[in-house]
Amino acid sequence: MKPSFRVVVISIIVALTAIFGWQLYWLTELYSSVKQETYTTIVAAIEKADVHELLCRGKAAEAMDKKKGTNNQNKLVSRSYNYGFEIFSAMPTIIMESIYSGLHESLDFVLPINFRYMRRYIFSECRSKGINLEIYRIFYDVSSGPKENQHQFVKVLPRKMECVTYTNKEGRYTYKVYITPLMHIVLYRMSGILIATLLIIVLLGVAFWYLIHVIMKQRTLEEMKDDFTNNMTHELKTPVAVAYSAADTLLNFKQGEDKAKREKYLQICLDQLSRLSNLIEQILSMSMERRKSLTMKEESLDVAELVDKLMEYHRLKSDKEVAFHVRINPPHLHIFADATHISNVISNLIDNAIKYSADKVEIMIEVVETDRMNRIVVSDKGIGIDRDNQSRIFEKFYRVPTGNMQHVRGYGLGLYYVKQIMEKHGGSISVESELGKGSTFTLLLPKRK
Repeated sequence: MKPSFRVVVISIIVALTAIFGWQLYWLTELYSSVKQETYTTIVAAIEKADVHELLCRGKAAEAMDKKKGTNNQNKLVSRSYNYGFEIFSAMPTIIMESIYSGLHESLDFVLPINFRYMRRYIFSECRSKGINLEIYRIFYDVSSGPKENQHQFVKVLPRKMECVTYTNKEGRYTYKVYITPLMHIVLYRMSGILIATLLIIVLLGVAFWYLIHVIMKQRTLEEMKDDFTNNMTHELKTPVAVAYSAADTLLNFKQGEDKAKREKYLQICLDQLSRLSNLIEQILSMSMERRKSLTMKEESLDVAELVDKLMEYHRLKSDKEVAFHVRINPPHLHIFADATHISNVISNLIDNAIKYSADKVEIMIEVVETDRMNRIVVSDKGIGIDRDNQSRIFEKFYRVPTGNMQHVRGYGLGLYYVKQIMEKHGGSISVESELGKGSTFTLLLPKRK
């Protein structure tokens, strides 16, 4: 990775980290603000519920007075309540608080607090503000009053609860309401923002990862192209130089008069020109995927005859001892494929098997007919391919590092060409390999009627 590119990547990472950090800080501040607002809203709802519950009990006490008749003290309580609530509602808050406190202490002796009414009112008030909660228990604490001052709405209290406390301004009585944890309530209220923020972060992360992945892939491809160009330039110069030297020797040093030497040098020229022709053919093959109009000229091919020709060619070509083991089932199997290209495909696999094997080469070729496919398998006992490289060997220009076999030259085009041709035939290629034990390439070719 070049320094300039590294700086760009690091800058983008730092910028994204800063954005995510700022977003997290903003969400934390928002959470604190919403939590405080939620708590304040619930306390206000409890305060209103207290007032309305007093009104409800006052009316109930007055109804009881009319229906049953009560002593003067109870009548005074109910009337005082209604009078305080209706007439003194316009008075200053301090005076109202004193009235409510007095009425509380008076009414609490006549009628118990209607906790269920308070619960319903708190629910209604909170939900009108967009707050969804569950109330598990209400506890009422007063300096003087009845002992039964709490109510539990569920049989078993949950482990996690939040206690919201409301104390009147005079401090004469307190409500403690046990509800759903505020964190759950706040997170639920912020769910829309949180989901949108999470989606933005994920999209930014994925976009950044994809951008870096594409850039790295392009850079790798450029590096492989550079390596290919350097290797191919060297390879093209070598046969030209050798053939030139041989021809120069024949012409200028009178070596052509010696029949044996003439034949030797001419054979050198022939071999080098053949090698040059193969190199040019491989270069032309790398643009196969761009030739969308390329069609396979499929014809019926005798597999045994095709394999025999390839074996003979590679025995003559190779400077190693090559042993072939062939199995064709059925023996007279015919396949439908482009003769030139399918021959090149199998030849490429055989050539690789020879190049990446020791001095004694063993190659197994198996062609089997199945219901829908013809399976062509080429196996060797060469150096093998490690698992990390197996998924990349069909990429253009990609070459597997060969360790101590530095004399083996290649351009990363052979297996790429094989894959392209198999796909043109509607087939596929796969590989199974283990280091030190060899490789097995499997071609699947659709049957044609």
